[in-house]
Amino acid sequence: MAGITEQSHTVCLDCTQGSFTITGNYTNGGGLGTITSTLYVTDPSGNVVSYDADTLWNGGTSGGTQTIEAGTTAISGSNSVNSVTLSWTVSNSTTYSFILRSMPNGYVQDYVVSFESDAGATATEIGEGLAAIIDALPPSLNLQAVSYTPGQTSLTIQGNANVFFGVDALVNLTAGSVSANSSVTATFADGIYIVKWVITDSSNQDPTPSITNSMFLCNVEKCVREKASKVDVGCGCCGTKESEEAMDAILYLEGIKSAAACGKLEKAKTILSGLEDICNNDCKHC
Repeated sequence: MAGITEQSHTVCLDCTQGSFTITGNYTNGGGLGTITSTLYVTDPSGNVVSYDADTLWNGGTSGGTQTIEAGTTAISGSNSVNSVTLSWTVSNSTTYSFILRSMPNGYVQDYVVSFESDAGATATEIGEGLAAIIDALPPSLNLQAVSYTPGQTSLTIQGNANVFFGVDALVNLTAGSVSANSSVTATFADGIYIVKWVITDSSNQDPTPSITNSMFLCNVEKCVREKASKVDVGCGCCGTKESEEAMDAILYLEGIKSAAACGKLEKAKTILSGLEDICNNDCKHC
């Protein structure tokens, strides 16, 4: 059979390096047309970031690897990025919105950017509508005029030199071509990351996209290790605050992993929220 079949991928997280590596596989049946390979990563807050995935496609040789750094997925902080490209699919009577987050006066300010297309939506209508709203934001944000070409389904927001901002709560928009703030040490927020690998082939039926759900737990795992290290194993008494907190944290962590392994992702998220409370000393019994 011509074209691409049996497309799949795996995700391997490296907490020490602040990155995760995707390994892709597929069967190349030949007769290919023009190929595009794209990764879409959805973070625990629902923000979607897209990446060109040429190294994952690896020239049609059955697959390759691609590494995503934490800094390129951390786009919601007030000083996360210097530029970002927002993309959309044209739909009638649809809301396209996001939060632009900045810190021009020493404290975080959120600006809601929202545009609703009409019943005869076009790419230009959406692009020019969003661009006009962004360009009307306060000059104190120190952003350049939005770069938008009529007819395109994307636009670019760019800060001036050494000006950084964040984008959050994207609705019907995808962030890509992110220029991250290299001076910020970024880590992955804990939670479920959805990684979607899409291949399109101009000459054949597109293969079914490969989608994985991965539970990232770097921060709470570090918390659990720290709490466990505070337990005095040489103490003859039991029931100390430190030992109780450590035991609770360990049980919660194992509960998250068990729920995720069984596909109970909502339960895993609920338990994770409880463990984060323990780590933040915000639980009811700490």
